[in-house]
Amino acid sequence: MGKILLEKYLKGQDTDSLQNYITQQNISNEIKQNLIEFTNSRKESYQTKKQSLELVEKQSREQLDISKQELSKLEKNSLMLNDRQIQMKNIKDKNGVESVNIEKIE
Repeated sequence: MGKILLEKYLKGQDTDSLQNYITQQNISNEIKQNLIEFTNSRKESYQTKKQSLELVEKQSREQLDISKQELSKLEKNSLMLNDRQIQMKNIKDKNGVESVNIEKIE
């Protein structure tokens, strides 16, 4: 029974049952108290890690949503440019200076 409780505890699933098991064992009260304090600290650590992971997951989803919105805007702008059919040409003037000429094709 202790092994199963320990496995659950190590997976962060069941601290309370393990602590109850510890209190029932024939060991000194000092050792029992130390074990219970240790399991409590592990439980808090596990909960903190779980909350951190949940926060990272939430932020990742929000960033993904923002990226999707930005991509949608870029696609829309691209379609608008294609609709306007803008043509760009590199032109050199008589002095050899290169510039860009933008013409709208209709």
